[in-house]
Amino acid sequence: MSGVLKLRELCEKYAQTPWFAKNRQLVETTRQNVNKARFAGEAESLYAKAEEAFRQKQPFDLRPLVEALKSQYGNSAPVTDPNRKPSFAEMQQAVANLGKVITVRKDGKGDFTRQQLAFREGCSVDRQGRRVATYGLLAQGKSPMLTGEYSMFP
Repeated sequence: MSGVLKLRELCEKYAQTPWFAKNRQLVETTRQNVNKARFAGEAESLYAKAEEAFRQKQPFDLRPLVEALKSQYGNSAPVTDPNRKPSFAEMQQAVANLGKVITVRKDGKGDFTRQQLAFREGCSVDRQGRRVATYGLLAQGKSPMLTGEYSMFP
């Protein structure tokens, strides 16, 4: 049973007792400390997953972890500590220029039903008139994903 649930039970069971009235501040301080520890533990766990994806050079696995760390744990030690290796800034830089993940599924639940259509759709022209392709085929999960990095063609 988690510390938060035990504290909640303690508060419910003894809320009307003189002991609880006398120690209300201690109980509240303990509750805050438990919440801080839980928050820090969740952030550390997510950072560990991101660190593993970073070390394995899996940027498309890393991107959602970096986004979650930034949005949910932005003021936590894993995000704010510049002395960590890799630092959060290094992880952000690793995913900064990733292209969109396109899912191809024959059942119609993805972005495209055929790979060729996805390839055709994914080619675009940048401002200098050069073609930009963003592909590499990854087999992740149950459906293949077209992913990639930008490469310039003359």
